[in-house]
Order: sequence, then C-alpha cells, then structure tokens
Amino acid sequence: MLTHGLVIGTLLLLSVLSFRLEALTAGGAALMFLMGTGIELAAGWRGLLLIFLFFATSSAASRWKKEEKAFLASILDKTDRRDWLQVLANGGPPLLFCIGYGSAGHLAFLYAYIAAVAAANADTWASEWGVLSKGTPRLLLSFRPVPKGTSGGATLAGTMAGLGGAALIGLSAFLLWYPVLSPQGAALAALLGFAGMLLDSLFGEVVQEKNRCRICGEETERKDHCGEKTVRVRGIPHFTNDVVNLLSVSAAGLLALLVKMLPG
Repeated sequence: MLTHGLVIGTLLLLSVLSFRLEALTAGGAALMFLMGTGIELAAGWRGLLLIFLFFATSSAASRWKKEEKAFLASILDKTDRRDWLQVLANGGPPLLFCIGYGSAGHLAFLYAYIAAVAAANADTWASEWGVLSKGTPRLLLSFRPVPKGTSGGATLAGTMAGLGGAALIGLSAFLLWYPVLSPQGAALAALLGFAGMLLDSLFGEVVQEKNRCRICGEETERKDHCGEKTVRVRGIPHFTNDVVNLLSVSAAGLLALLVKMLPG
C-alpha cells in the first residue's frame, strides 16, 4: 500500500524534474506540487496518477515535432513550457472537484473530477496534434477557414486526437477505480470531457481576446508583436486562453456533477 509520504515525495521529485526538463516554469512546478498534494490527500494516489497522466501525455504532445510548431511563437501568448497560470487553469477545477469528493464522499464529485481532467487532456491533444495536420483549420460556428494556431480553429485530425485524449482519461479512470466506477459512467465522463474541448473551441472563437500587430498585421494572442504593442480587434479584454481553459474545464466537470446529482 502506498503511503502519503512516498506519494508526495515522488510528486516533489516529478515537480523538480519537470522544471529541470523545462516542461514547467518554477512557478508552474511549485503550483503543480501544491495542487498535486491536495489531489492526493483528497482522492488518494489514484486521483494523482490520473492527472499526472494528463500532464505527462500533454507535455509529450507539446514537444512532439516541436520544430514544426515554431511558427506558433508569433501567434500564441505562451510557450510549451507551462507557467503557473496554465497549471491553475487546467488543474484548479479538478482540484476543487477532488476536494468535494474527499469531503462529501459523493461519487458525483469523482465523475466531475474525471470529466474535468478529460477536458484538459482532450483540449491539449487536439491543439498539439491538430496544428500538425495537413488539413485547414475551420471555426466551429462559421466554418470559416483560419490560419493554423488560431484560437477556436479545429481540424478533423485535431478533433479525433481530442476524442482520443478524453477516451484515454475515461478508460484510465475506469481501470483505476474499478469496480467503483461503471463502464457507462467512465464513458460519460470522457464524453463530457470531449464536450468541454468543443466548448473551449467555441469560447476561443467567440469571446477570447484577439489582437493584431500594428506592423505586420498578423492576428495574435500576444500583447506585443514586432516590437510594438498590439491592438485588440475582437473578443473580451483580458479573456485569455488561460481563462478559456479554466471555463471549459470547469464546465465539463460541473456538467458531470449535475448529471450524476440528478435523481434517477
């Protein structure tokens, strides 16, 4: 049986290693350790292993064919080295659902936790694999073609990758918590995670802040480009990709919580 000390010691080692391998900034690694400790205390080593599966596979996906993604540096506000805001956006909602599960003992919170992690994993897989697709990204609502890296843009390959990312979390959760979780319940959590990924794309298209470079005219998430401040052209001010991730991951978990709390 794994002890709390052994698990948390391993978590500390992984946090330091993530910083040394440049998967996380110092702030991101520190927050990963703190949030991971909270998840382990609330849901045990199984809960910690599930969210670590998200972190490990997503980090690997971010680094895969990194040279082919170099063009994203001028479009995206963040690099593949995750900072504390990215860790909070993707890990904060799962932590809260874990605390609910540990405090109330209601399985609905466990399903919410799984759905939230599935949404985070699906979104990252979709983004990282989709940008490598030869297909043209399109916006979900207007179906208008957009350049690769545009928030809200989706490809078939990226969408299928997102479905696979959600399915991996659902299947892993079922194996970790069997027989507490039913196959149908784990599948539902995975599907709600996939729905959270789609919601992330919609938020990215409709409300995420979009800026334009004054010099080259490129649309970007960045506040500065070509050495000059950019101009907001669409979206809600300060509604960054981190905010979009936070809302979509939260929505997936809350929807799972609602479904499992309903009578019958």
